[in-house]
Amino acid sequence: MLYLSRVEVAKGVWELLDAFKILKSRNPAYTLTIGGDGPDLEALKAYAKELNLSDVTFTGFLKGQAKVDCYRAGSVFCFLSYTEGMPNAVLEALAMGLPVVSSDAGGLRDILRDRENGFIVLPNYDGPLKKKVDPHAVADAIEKLVTTPELHERISTVNWRYARHRFAAPVVAKPLEGFCQSVA
Repeated sequence: MLYLSRVEVAKGVWELLDAFKILKSRNPAYTLTIGGDGPDLEALKAYAKELNLSDVTFTGFLKGQAKVDCYRAGSVFCFLSYTEGMPNAVLEALAMGLPVVSSDAGGLRDILRDRENGFIVLPNYDGPLKKKVDPHAVADAIEKLVTTPELHERISTVNWRYARHRFAAPVVAKPLEGFCQSVA
């Protein structure tokens, strides 16, 4: 499992650790990599320790080849943000062919389709920001992807193609270029 983004409460990383704890109780082979830094990194590390989670790797901020290698080592990308615009981390995960388990916050609902790009876990509307997801639902979604190889492979292929056809730089630049020429 992989999370690679800013580390803060509103990104849903506490719920991801809760889901990871559930998954570890089902199968001790699960691992989780949390890449990134942010204002809540030390608190998240403390929470992982409090949950007795030893198979969590905190890489800190990554860029360049180290970031690419981190994506390549992942099997399921998890992004449970409470609020969101258009997250580069999810676009990068799609481009790397990773199935995504995500919340439906903001721009995520515009780019992801449940069971096509992975699983979208709807919020259960509790907590301080009223947008938390249920860790059991997150764990179930991750487990389905991990234990169903044909589903994982199908979604990986869909995501790789989808990112290249919809979000590659030349594809995105072409309409923008046309717009700029029309207003010049």
